[in-house]
Amino acid sequence: MRNENELGAILRIGRVTEWDSGKHAARVSFWDIEEQESDWLPLLAQHTHVDKHEGYADVGEKVVCLMSGQGDEFGVIIGSFYDEVNVPEVQAQEKQTVAFGDGTLIEYDRSSHELHIHCKGDITIETDNTLKLKASNIELEGMEHIQETAPRIDMN
Repeated sequence: MRNENELGAILRIGRVTEWDSGKHAARVSFWDIEEQESDWLPLLAQHTHVDKHEGYADVGEKVVCLMSGQGDEFGVIIGSFYDEVNVPEVQAQEKQTVAFGDGTLIEYDRSSHELHIHCKGDITIETDNTLKLKASNIELEGMEHIQETAPRIDMN
């Protein structure tokens, strides 16, 4: 019989029980061994050095963890997965989608080359330099009004 310290890395599936934004880490409850809860496990991120890409795991979310085999304090959350209860927002291979819990949706359709953004709140675009909108046609439609504010407005 092998000692736990002699085991290699193993994959474990569990459910997030607590999230710490400052650590970008979660505690995970594993149901394969008597509802055992992990120590703080970092969530794998695409970028963390110069550029940063931040995503979060919700409490209750099912996750896959890569554990070192040295105990549940040495591991990392490598991602979550869809199941019968949590299904993809858009089930079309040609679409890349980010769907937020409040109903905000960012979707790109590779076949039609269209980017669609539907936001439940306000959208602010801010730059330290010039903002350019360039297209063959630009349509502005305000459901209530359109307001322009600037020291100078040039229109051709």
